[in-house]
Amino acid sequence: MPWRSRLHPSLRRFLVTTAVLLGTAWYPEQWPESRWEEDLRLMEAANIKVVRITEFAWSRMEPSEGHYDFEWLDRAIALAAKHHIVSVLGTPTATPPAWLTLKHPGNFARGAGWPAGYARESRSRFCGFGDLSRLLPQDR
Repeated sequence: MPWRSRLHPSLRRFLVTTAVLLGTAWYPEQWPESRWEEDLRLMEAANIKVVRITEFAWSRMEPSEGHYDFEWLDRAIALAAKHHIVSVLGTPTATPPAWLTLKHPGNFARGAGWPAGYARESRSRFCGFGDLSRLLPQDR
C-alpha cells in the first residue's frame, strides 16, 4: 500500500507484526533525565513497544502562562525511539498547572469534601462548565 511508505519506520514495523503490542505509562517529567536511559533499556528488555506520556505533564510543558518548554519532551521521545519504543502523547488536562488553578479557580471542583488547597496539586478536578469554557469558540 503506497500510504505505508509515508509512515514513520517504527509505525511501519507495527503494521507487519502479528504479536501483541505491550505498552505502559511512562512519566519522564517525574524523573531525572539521567534515569531515562535505564528506564527505557529495561522497558526494551521487557519487550515494551509503546509508552503513553504527557498526560500529567502540563506544568512541565507550560510552567508559566504562555511559556512553553517542549525540549525535554523532544529528548524523551527521541530516546524512546532509540529503544524501539513508540510514544503516544496524552492530553494533560487531568493535571492543570498551579498558575492556571490560581488564575481560574472556578474551573475546578470544590465544595464540601474537598480539602483546602486541593485544587492546585491534584488530578482530575477540572470542570468543563467553569469560566475557562467561556473562552472557547462558541461555534463548536
